[in-house]
Amino acid sequence: YVLDLLNQENECQSQLIGPDQPILSILGDDIILPCQLDPVLDATGMTVEWARPDLNPRFVYLWRDGYELLVDQNPTYEGRASLFRDKLELGDVSLKLSGVKISDEGRYRCFIPLLGIETTAELVWACIHVLPCFTIPPLVSTVLFLCLVSLPTCQNEMLGVVGIKADSNFGHPRLMFRDMYNVDYFRFSQQ
Repeated sequence: YVLDLLNQENECQSQLIGPDQPILSILGDDIILPCQLDPVLDATGMTVEWARPDLNPRFVYLWRDGYELLVDQNPTYEGRASLFRDKLELGDVSLKLSGVKISDEGRYRCFIPLLGIETTAELVWACIHVLPCFTIPPLVSTVLFLCLVSLPTCQNEMLGVVGIKADSNFGHPRLMFRDMYNVDYFRFSQQ
């Protein structure tokens, strides 16, 4: 009876804090879908379910009573999904996805059954379009490689251009970003 009262008290007071906006990713990145118990509770002995309702099996990662359960995990996430075990006692139940794939895009649900609380996180792609390669005549001393950056959340508007400028007279390549208003930002590389 006392345990039931404690669980009801925690259920009424606890919440999961997830991201307030989509998490952007690029193919092959390692990303974190943040999720934090508030107030801080030790989640080591709890069940933590990370799932995608659109998948079968739906579990991306399952933690139960101090162990990861791989038997119900969707095979797409095998060896790529994990929690930060050293942070569970601090209430951090964030999911780490390694080597993100195109198929990883979607809505993720973090659920703690003991407390009856959940939150969601959405993973979306930052689309990068690389301009075609071209040959530079030998008399030209500057080479510029460009990538166009756009985000699906911005209705495919181009946000800017990222590039690397290599100038034989200057000596060091420069990383450049030009925003949608054609304002250039340069960053000099260190060797």
